[in-house]
Amino acid sequence: MFTQLATFKMVYEVQNFSLAAQQLFIAQPTVSSHIQQLEKYFGQKLFQRQGRKDIQPTEAAKVLYRQVNQLLDDWQSITTTMRQTIPEARYQVKIGASQTFGIYRLPPIIQALNQQFQNGDFNITMANSEAILKALSAHKLDFGFIEKPIATSGVSRYEYGADQLVRCGDLTSGTWLIREPGSGVAHYTKMYLQSANIKPAKVLQVANNELIIQLLKLGVGQTILSDQAKPKGVPHEVLPPAYLRHFYFLSRDHLSANLQQVAAYLLKRSQAN
Repeated sequence: MFTQLATFKMVYEVQNFSLAAQQLFIAQPTVSSHIQQLEKYFGQKLFQRQGRKDIQPTEAAKVLYRQVNQLLDDWQSITTTMRQTIPEARYQVKIGASQTFGIYRLPPIIQALNQQFQNGDFNITMANSEAILKALSAHKLDFGFIEKPIATSGVSRYEYGADQLVRCGDLTSGTWLIREPGSGVAHYTKMYLQSANIKPAKVLQVANNELIIQLLKLGVGQTILSDQAKPKGVPHEVLPPAYLRHFYFLSRDHLSANLQQVAAYLLKRSQAN
């Protein structure tokens, strides 16, 4: 039954049978068969077809998805506990970070974790804040560091240091370089533009901090970014106190014993800084 539940989880997340089959490296008829077996077992429809390819999860599927994630967490905990009886057993630690935090704050944290948890294998992902939260909710990450005050059920959030934002670039330019929707910086940029009643003449949406920095160096437009990220020699002005933002540490609520130790260490490290 674990195989069918794993198939269901993938179908639920991608909402497409063909794509789920590709992700799982199995044939599409096998995916359909697994879903049909679950529907027969539970006596409820799990997906409604929308057009030729897309599907929509039913209310029963939403309930099952939450329970499957919990079941997989419990299974991971059981597996980890059993492996702890084996000397030098290794375990995975999956961490996601938004771009500013990942570049300027995360390296010394990973250095410390690597020294503290010798048996941990660390998998680091960088994405925007909303993508990190979504991955945690889907149990694809264990921990996250984000730049935007967002939350969801099943994930705990803690303040993890502060970051001053600045307005940087050609401050007379009507061109604004703005991160993609879901980014923490994009959230504060939108807030600043509205509060200052600024209507950009032109917007360049750029989903990468380093590319924005290189464009600023070339004299292209202006932007809002972290004081830590501002390029040397490029004009800037510090924004008001409302733009001294917090970073946030996210942790899934149900963790194995090893991951609970990692979470406790990260929280203790934050309090010490």
